[in-house]
Amino acid sequence: MTADDELRELDEAIEASDAALEHLERARQLLDSASGWGVVDMIGGGMFSTFVKRSKMHEAQQEVQLAQNAMSVFRRELMDVEWVDAAGMGQDGFLGAADYFFDGVLADVMSYERIQRSRDQLERTIRQVEGIRERLIRREEEIVSLFR
Repeated sequence: MTADDELRELDEAIEASDAALEHLERARQLLDSASGWGVVDMIGGGMFSTFVKRSKMHEAQQEVQLAQNAMSVFRRELMDVEWVDAAGMGQDGFLGAADYFFDGVLADVMSYERIQRSRDQLERTIRQVEGIRERLIRREEEIVSLFR
């Protein structure tokens, strides 16, 4: 692979990570909101708080589905730069766990504790994607500096 090819593939992987992070962040925000409404619901918020909580959860589930699609693109792009194993993102690593996580969030998670667990898992996924994104950027910078 030429340096230009590798730079192009790195750019595509970084763009894919940005798309995944956008959906992951949005899902986290929606889970935060659902969590807040869950507290209101637990202290007797009534039908309105239950409705809003469930609405936020539904939106979060939709966003997680979009994130799952974006993570699939991210996985393919990482394979293009041959980073899947180096990044610890093989089927037995992060991406396999991420698939399991996404499937769980897409299930009906209405209790406060389950919302919190989902949010924590989402947070870990965001940190992992951010870490891989940073490694991709560093590699891109290394290649550019070699050919200046």
